Amino acid sequence: MDAFAKEDIAPVVNFPYIALSKVDELLRKSYCRRCGRCCLPNPVDPLHPGVEVSEHELKLMKKKYHISHRCLKERTHVGRQVTHPIRPSEIITTIYMTLPCMFYDSAKQQCQVYDIRPGVCKTFPIKSGGNTMSLAIDVRCDYGRDIYISLITENDEIIDR
Repeated sequence: MDAFAKEDIAPVVNFPYIALSKVDELLRKSYCRRCGRCCLPNPVDPLHPGVEVSEHELKLMKKKYHISHRCLKERTHVGRQVTHPIRPSEIITTIYMTLPCMFYDSAKQQCQVYDIRPGVCKTFPIKSGGNTMSLAIDVRCDYGRDIYISLITENDEIIDR
C-alpha cells in the first residue's frame, strides 16, 4: 500500500460490489484524521489542476461565506464538461479550485466550509475509477488506507489489480 501512496496510485474497485450507493458504507469503515493531504498539492502530481467542483457548489460557498468574486476568480480555473452525478442525461461544467484549497485552515486542521463542502470532498478518499463502473480509493492518507485494507480483508475478489 505504501507503494500505491508513493506513486499516487489509487487502487480501483470494480462496480459489481461497489456501486455509488455503497460510498457512504465505505466511508463509515474509517474516519477522517483531518490531515489535509486532500486539500494540499500532491508532491507526486504537482500539475494536478486542483479540487474539481460544480458551478452550483461554488455559488453556494460564495453566497454562504460571502466570498468575493475576485477572490474566487484568482483561485479557480475552468474545469471540464462532465455527466451530472445524479441525472446522467445532463452535462455540467466543473471548475477547479487550486491547491492548497482556499478553504482549508492548516493551523486549525479543518475545512472552513465543511457543512457545504463539495461532493468530491464529501466522498474523499473515494474517487471515480475512471469510468462509471468503478471507484478508486486514495491511499495517501490513513482514512483511505483503512478503507482499502477493509475491502481487501473482507472482499479480496473485488479489487482490480
